Amino acid sequence: MQLRINYIILVFFITVFSCSNNSDKDIYNVVINSKIKPLPPPPPPIKGDTISTLSKSVIDSLNKVPLKIAVNPFLLDFKNDDTKLFNNIDDIKVDYFISNLKVKREDIKGRKSLEFKVLEEDISDFNSKLKVYDGVLFLSTIKYNDKNNKALVIIGYTNGKSSSSTYLYLLKKNKKTWKIIKRRRLSVT
Repeated sequence: MQLRINYIILVFFITVFSCSNNSDKDIYNVVINSKIKPLPPPPPPIKGDTISTLSKSVIDSLNKVPLKIAVNPFLLDFKNDDTKLFNNIDDIKVDYFISNLKVKREDIKGRKSLEFKVLEEDISDFNSKLKVYDGVLFLSTIKYNDKNNKALVIIGYTNGKSSSSTYLYLLKKNKKTWKIIKRRRLSVT
Protein backbone atom coordinates (compact mmCIF):
# COMPACT_ATOMS: atom_id res chain seq x y z
CA MET A 1 0.00 0.00 0.00
CA GLN A 2 2.84 2.39 0.91
CA LEU A 3 4.51 1.66 -2.42
CA ARG A 4 1.30 2.55 -4.24
CA ILE A 5 0.99 5.84 -2.32
CA ASN A 6 4.62 6.67 -3.11
CA TYR A 7 4.00 5.89 -6.77
CA ILE A 8 0.93 8.15 -6.86
CA ILE A 9 2.87 10.98 -5.20
CA LEU A 10 5.74 10.52 -7.65
CA VAL A 11 3.38 10.54 -10.65
CA PHE A 12 1.70 13.67 -9.27
CA PHE A 13 5.00 15.57 -8.95
CA ILE A 14 6.20 14.44 -12.35
CA THR A 15 2.87 15.51 -13.84
CA VAL A 16 2.93 18.91 -12.16
CA PHE A 17 6.55 19.50 -13.18
CA SER A 18 6.00 18.25 -16.71
CA CYS A 19 2.74 20.14 -17.30
CA SER A 20 4.17 23.42 -16.04
CA ASN A 21 7.25 23.17 -18.22
CA ASN A 22 7.28 25.39 -21.32
CA SER A 23 9.68 22.93 -22.93
CA ASP A 24 6.73 20.57 -23.42
CA LYS A 25 5.27 22.88 -26.07
CA ASP A 26 8.61 23.14 -27.85
CA ILE A 27 9.19 19.38 -27.78
CA TYR A 28 5.69 18.58 -29.05
CA ASN A 29 6.19 21.16 -31.82
CA VAL A 30 9.46 19.55 -32.98
CA VAL A 31 8.16 15.98 -33.02
CA ILE A 32 4.73 16.81 -34.46
CA ASN A 33 6.31 18.70 -37.35
CA SER A 34 8.66 15.79 -37.92
CA LYS A 35 5.92 13.14 -37.79
CA ILE A 36 2.86 14.62 -39.48
CA LYS A 37 3.27 15.02 -43.21
CA PRO A 38 0.74 14.90 -46.02
CA LEU A 39 1.12 12.06 -48.45
CA PRO A 40 3.77 12.98 -51.00
CA PRO A 41 3.26 12.70 -54.72
CA PRO A 42 4.16 9.36 -56.26
CA PRO A 43 7.87 8.79 -56.79
CA PRO A 44 9.37 9.95 -60.05
CA PRO A 45 10.04 7.40 -62.74
CA ILE A 46 13.16 5.28 -62.36
CA LYS A 47 16.08 6.59 -64.41
CA GLY A 48 18.48 3.76 -65.02
CA ASP A 49 19.57 2.40 -61.64
CA THR A 50 18.67 5.44 -59.52
CA ILE A 51 15.48 7.02 -58.29
CA SER A 52 15.33 10.80 -58.08
CA THR A 53 14.50 12.14 -54.62
CA LEU A 54 11.95 14.80 -53.77
CA SER A 55 13.39 18.27 -53.95
CA LYS A 56 13.41 20.63 -50.97
CA SER A 57 10.85 22.85 -52.72
CA VAL A 58 8.45 19.88 -53.08
CA ILE A 59 8.90 18.99 -49.39
CA ASP A 60 8.38 22.64 -48.39
CA SER A 61 5.19 22.84 -50.46
CA LEU A 62 3.90 19.60 -48.86
CA ASN A 63 4.41 21.15 -45.42
CA LYS A 64 2.02 23.95 -46.44
CA VAL A 65 -0.84 21.56 -47.18
CA PRO A 66 -3.55 22.18 -44.53
CA LEU A 67 -4.41 19.15 -42.40
CA LYS A 68 -7.09 18.72 -39.72
CA ILE A 69 -5.72 16.53 -36.94
CA ALA A 70 -7.75 14.90 -34.16
CA VAL A 71 -5.79 14.49 -30.92
CA ASN A 72 -6.57 11.62 -28.58
CA PRO A 73 -7.36 13.33 -25.24
CA PHE A 74 -5.42 10.88 -23.06
CA LEU A 75 -1.63 10.85 -22.93
CA LEU A 76 0.37 7.70 -23.47
CA ASP A 77 2.79 6.90 -20.67
CA PHE A 78 5.82 4.67 -20.23
CA LYS A 79 5.35 1.39 -18.32
CA ASN A 80 9.02 0.70 -17.79
CA ASP A 81 11.90 2.60 -16.23
CA ASP A 82 12.60 5.29 -18.79
CA THR A 83 15.93 6.47 -17.35
CA LYS A 84 17.88 3.79 -19.28
CA LEU A 85 16.39 5.04 -22.54
CA PHE A 86 18.29 8.35 -22.35
CA ASN A 87 21.50 6.46 -23.13
CA ASN A 88 20.20 3.89 -25.60
CA ILE A 89 16.76 3.83 -27.20
CA ASP A 90 17.57 0.98 -29.58
CA ASP A 91 17.90 -2.16 -27.49
CA ILE A 92 15.52 -1.64 -24.60
CA LYS A 93 11.93 -2.84 -24.76
CA VAL A 94 9.52 0.09 -24.56
CA ASP A 95 6.11 -0.58 -23.08
CA TYR A 96 3.49 2.13 -22.97
CA PHE A 97 -0.18 2.48 -22.16
CA ILE A 98 -2.96 5.05 -22.35
CA SER A 99 -2.96 6.87 -19.02
CA ASN A 100 -5.63 8.94 -17.29
CA LEU A 101 -3.61 12.12 -17.86
CA LYS A 102 -5.25 14.55 -20.27
CA VAL A 103 -3.67 16.38 -23.18
CA LYS A 104 -3.63 20.16 -22.72
CA ARG A 105 -4.65 21.93 -25.92
CA GLU A 106 -2.28 24.80 -25.20
CA ASP A 107 0.67 22.37 -25.28
CA ILE A 108 -0.14 21.22 -28.82
CA LYS A 109 1.32 23.25 -31.61
CA GLY A 110 2.81 22.56 -34.96
CA ARG A 111 3.42 24.38 -38.19
CA LYS A 112 0.72 26.80 -39.34
CA SER A 113 -0.82 24.37 -41.83
CA LEU A 114 -1.90 21.98 -39.03
CA GLU A 115 -5.23 22.45 -37.26
CA PHE A 116 -5.64 20.45 -34.04
CA LYS A 117 -8.79 19.37 -32.23
CA VAL A 118 -8.40 17.59 -28.88
CA LEU A 119 -11.24 15.11 -28.71
CA GLU A 120 -13.52 14.75 -25.70
CA GLU A 121 -13.11 11.00 -25.25
CA ASP A 122 -10.66 8.24 -26.06
CA ILE A 123 -11.20 6.90 -29.54
CA SER A 124 -11.12 3.29 -30.51
CA ASP A 125 -12.96 3.66 -33.81
CA PHE A 126 -10.49 5.48 -36.05
CA ASN A 127 -12.63 5.05 -39.13
CA SER A 128 -15.38 7.38 -37.94
CA LYS A 129 -12.85 10.09 -37.00
CA LEU A 130 -10.96 9.74 -40.27
CA LYS A 131 -14.10 10.79 -42.15
CA VAL A 132 -13.83 14.21 -40.50
CA TYR A 133 -10.09 14.51 -39.86
CA ASP A 134 -7.01 13.85 -41.94
CA GLY A 135 -5.38 11.93 -39.12
CA VAL A 136 -5.42 11.01 -35.44
CA LEU A 137 -2.49 11.90 -33.18
CA PHE A 138 -1.47 10.20 -29.92
CA LEU A 139 1.04 11.91 -27.61
CA SER A 140 2.85 10.66 -24.53
CA THR A 141 3.95 12.41 -21.41
CA ILE A 142 7.39 13.89 -21.85
CA LYS A 143 10.16 12.41 -19.73
CA TYR A 144 13.23 14.50 -18.92
CA ASN A 145 16.64 13.35 -17.75
CA ASP A 146 18.10 14.68 -14.48
CA LYS A 147 19.83 17.60 -16.23
CA ASN A 148 16.69 18.54 -18.20
CA ASN A 149 18.74 18.61 -21.40
CA LYS A 150 17.34 15.38 -22.89
CA ALA A 151 13.72 14.35 -23.36
CA LEU A 152 11.78 11.27 -24.43
CA VAL A 153 8.36 11.36 -26.07
CA ILE A 154 6.20 8.84 -27.92
CA ILE A 155 4.15 9.99 -30.89
CA GLY A 156 1.56 7.85 -32.64
CA TYR A 157 -0.19 8.93 -35.81
CA THR A 158 -2.71 7.25 -38.08
CA ASN A 159 -4.22 8.53 -41.29
CA GLY A 160 -6.02 5.42 -42.43
CA LYS A 161 -6.97 1.84 -41.63
CA SER A 162 -3.62 0.51 -42.69
CA SER A 163 -1.44 3.55 -42.23
CA SER A 164 -0.30 4.14 -38.69
CA SER A 165 2.94 4.24 -36.82
CA THR A 166 4.29 4.97 -33.37
CA TYR A 167 7.75 6.36 -32.72
CA LEU A 168 9.89 7.02 -29.68
CA TYR A 169 11.85 10.26 -29.99
CA LEU A 170 14.98 11.21 -28.08
CA LEU A 171 15.60 14.94 -28.11
CA LYS A 172 18.48 17.04 -26.85
CA LYS A 173 18.42 20.70 -25.91
CA ASN A 174 21.13 22.82 -27.52
CA LYS A 175 21.08 26.24 -25.91
CA LYS A 176 17.33 27.00 -26.11
CA THR A 177 16.34 24.74 -29.01
CA TRP A 178 15.23 21.11 -28.84
CA LYS A 179 16.53 18.86 -31.63
CA ILE A 180 15.65 15.27 -32.43
CA ILE A 181 18.83 13.24 -32.05
CA LYS A 182 17.32 9.80 -32.53
CA ARG A 183 14.01 8.15 -33.23
CA ARG A 184 12.92 4.56 -33.05
CA ARG A 185 9.88 2.99 -34.64
CA LEU A 186 7.82 1.12 -32.04
CA SER A 187 4.99 -0.01 -34.33
CA VAL A 188 3.79 0.32 -37.90
CA THR A 189 0.77 -0.92 -39.88
